[in-house]
Formats: sequence, structure tokens, C-alpha cells
Amino acid sequence: MINRYIIFIFISSSIFSQTAFPGLDSWTHANSLGLAGGGYIIPSQNEFRNAGSLARPDRLFQLSLIKYPAGITAQSIIINGSYNQHYFGLFVKNINYGTFDFRTDDNIKMGTFTAGDTHFKIGYARHVYKDKLVLGTNAGIFLSQIDSYNAKLITASPSILLKGNAISLGVSIEKLGRIFESYTNENIKLHPSFIFSLYKSYTQFPLEAELSFSKNKEMKSNISTFSFLYKLSIKSYVKAGISSNRLNRITGNSFAKNLMNDIGFGFGYDFDDFYIDFNIYSYSNTHSIYGITLASKF
Repeated sequence: MINRYIIFIFISSSIFSQTAFPGLDSWTHANSLGLAGGGYIIPSQNEFRNAGSLARPDRLFQLSLIKYPAGITAQSIIINGSYNQHYFGLFVKNINYGTFDFRTDDNIKMGTFTAGDTHFKIGYARHVYKDKLVLGTNAGIFLSQIDSYNAKLITASPSILLKGNAISLGVSIEKLGRIFESYTNENIKLHPSFIFSLYKSYTQFPLEAELSFSKNKEMKSNISTFSFLYKLSIKSYVKAGISSNRLNRITGNSFAKNLMNDIGFGFGYDFDDFYIDFNIYSYSNTHSIYGITLASKF
């Protein structure tokens, strides 16, 4: 089993954040690709990572698909709505890491195994001061599987959203939780991430921008992300993002070789009650991640 676990961690950590449970940090909604991991409180195409963003008038059903390299795929289903000034969200997120060969030390194939993560969450938010201050939380169960081995966690993500006419401020804590079952007997701990987001909409331009800052002790580094969404018309928009991860991926002195490091792009179109959203995230000149989101109002 140890050989299988090492293979899984090696493959997943080569793409995702190197944490005890990489699926907790991995992107499952295409909007994150186009905004380079940012966009926590940008209202358009929001996936409610800051639960305060659930406090909105429209109800949406969102289906998102992402294609990673090495045959890894991710999917998410999000439904949000409200009742009597209470706002709710239901989230189902899944990552399929694929099928791997299990070989002996002599490289003899003994069979195959699969690996994947599934995260079931519910969200809740409510205004606590007029329509300016929103408190919310996302809580759920995270299930991870490698062959016949399983890990189980309970997760929580409390948040605060202070909304202004043009400027909003969001604070959330991710990866709070408790591990009930692990792959090994080691004492694995979850290290929460603290997310600070500053959002501004511009009246003179059809532009929305967000600067977010993520701090996590386990990662031993902080990540800053700048994301924006620009409306080309009433129905169409483009978006982009870049983060400080770009500095860690720069190799050599060639500008051309590092041009596409850590950059996200996206394009979407709103058909009134239905919208489609395409996104791409490039972490090198030759490797990219692709995603699409379909959403409908109901």
C-alpha cells in the first residue's frame, strides 16, 4: 500500500498544492482557472468559496468541468438559493486522479488502482447588519480514496463579507476540520488557510477587480492574486488573473519561456437565464488546464 500512496502523492503534488490532502486545495470550478485562483468575492460566476457571497438575489444551478494534465479531471455541481432572508448553497465537488499501475520493485505489473476525492458541502449566509455585513460558513464531508483505502474529514470554512457600493472586503478561513480516518497511522493535522479579499467595481468602466491574499503555515509561503472581469457588453465578458506563484515558476532568464507562467484567461456569455463560461489556466508555455461552466437561473 505504501508504494501506491507514494505514487499518488507524487502525481498529485506535481500539479496541486503540496498538502496532506491535495484535493482540499484543488480547483473544481472553472471560474478559478480564468482568475488564476482568485475571485473569492467577485459577484459574477461566483462559486461561493467565501460563503458570504451566497447572499445574492438570484438562484443558480452550476455545472463545471475541468481537464487537468495526466488524465486528471474535476467536476462540481453547485446550487444556491434563499428562503426568508436566509441564503443556502449545496456543493458536490469531485476529482478523479485516474487509473494507475501497481508494480513490484522489479517493475512487474500486479494490477491497477484508482484514486479520487469527493467533497460534499452545504453553505449558509445571512445579513447581520442591513445589507452591508454578511456572515456565512461552508461545512461538509471530504472523502478521499486510493484503491480500497479511504480517508474521511469533516471540514468548515467560516467567512465575513463587508459589502459597500463600490468596494467590498472579504475574510474567510479554509481547511478548518477534523480527520476521522487517514491512510496511515501518522498524526496528520490540517493547517487552515486565511484568505483576505478586496474587491472594487468601477463606475467609469465596466470593470470588476479583486486582490486576494492567502496565508497558510503549511505552505511556508503566502500567495497574492490579482483578478479582474471586464464586461464587453451587457451579455459578454472577459476575465484574467495572475498570482505570486509566477515568481516560483520562473526558470532561467528567458522572457519568452516564462511568458505564460501562472496566467488565467476566461470568456463568458450570458443568455439571460443561462450562461456559458470558458476558462484556461497556464502554468508554463507548454502546459495548461482547461475548464467550462454551464449555469442556469431557476
